[in-house]
Amino acid sequence: MFRSFGGAASKTGRRRRQRAFPSARCPTPPQALRADPERSAAILGRIPAGRWGEPSDIGDAAVFLLARASDYMHGAAVPVDGGWLAR
Repeated sequence: MFRSFGGAASKTGRRRRQRAFPSARCPTPPQALRADPERSAAILGRIPAGRWGEPSDIGDAAVFLLARASDYMHGAAVPVDGGWLAR
């Protein structure tokens, strides 16, 4: 859906992008996973970066998406996930 929306938006001159950051710290159920040492270790073992993401990890990706350098980018997701999707 996002990809098709990005294509349609590009014809109107609007820019639409998204970022993906599933392993970042947030006050939702992942906090419970982080609090459980056994479960947290199992998850961290599958994240190539070997750590939970921090909110600050998305800063550079956000700057890029707001910059003119990304003007020709449409309908793409930029994963900020410590390599989770690339494993």
